[in-house]
Amino acid sequence: MALVPLIVFWAIGHEEYLLSALIGLFFAALDDPGGSFGRRASYVSVFGLIGAGLTAPGSHLGGQAWGWLALAAFVVTLPAGLAVAFGARRFVTALLLNVWFIVAFSISFVFRQHARGTSCIWAQTVSWVGGVALWIAVAFVAWLIQGRRDQPPPVPEIPGDTSRRKLTPPLIVFAVLRAVVIGGTVALAFGLDLSHNYWMPIAAMVAMKPNLEQATLAAAQRLAGALIGALRSGVSVPGRRPGERPGWMPCAPGRGVPRPGWP
Repeated sequence: MALVPLIVFWAIGHEEYLLSALIGLFFAALDDPGGSFGRRASYVSVFGLIGAGLTAPGSHLGGQAWGWLALAAFVVTLPAGLAVAFGARRFVTALLLNVWFIVAFSISFVFRQHARGTSCIWAQTVSWVGGVALWIAVAFVAWLIQGRRDQPPPVPEIPGDTSRRKLTPPLIVFAVLRAVVIGGTVALAFGLDLSHNYWMPIAAMVAMKPNLEQATLAAAQRLAGALIGALRSGVSVPGRRPGERPGWMPCAPGRGVPRPGWP
């Protein structure tokens, strides 16, 4: 399926819109609830329209100062966190849209801040919609081939619970805290202009589960994994080879990264 947008955008010479289409396709598949085709198509269509509504302002914000990015991340993340009141399924849908909003303004930020040209806001939006539409078309063909029977969700691990929960003060406080954390990570990542800055808010978003207990466990696991990875990288760094420039490690032809100051 991914080959379709890949070939199309390469053929027209606009690879800068490929990522929007691929993420739209992938997220639509993740959000597909299964069941009858009519139910699936309507659910995914609403998901795609909301995503399109986030793509346009997200792409526009990529050219703004990091403070506006942090504020926008807070504003979008807060209702996404409160979506847990509509069940685990709705929360996952809101999480996917939240992640896409971060990625949308990150794509635009990269294009505008690193002298790689610009991208059209509406073209990014249409690319997202095209990716979602492609998944609906694929689901329709599969539904016809399999005798028009109800289909299971493509990703059964995603919860299907849609039972509502009362918004208690702890849930509201945690949703606000989650929005503050995501806004703060956006401010740090984009304010300091870190390389691959979008990974910081996305990692924080994934770690912060619907409640405090799950979020604490996930954060501890990821922190342990990051520490192990850092220690493993430090142990595996090779020593300086004869004739190599002191203080630098080669990582690509003509480029290097600073080396720690050991002899």
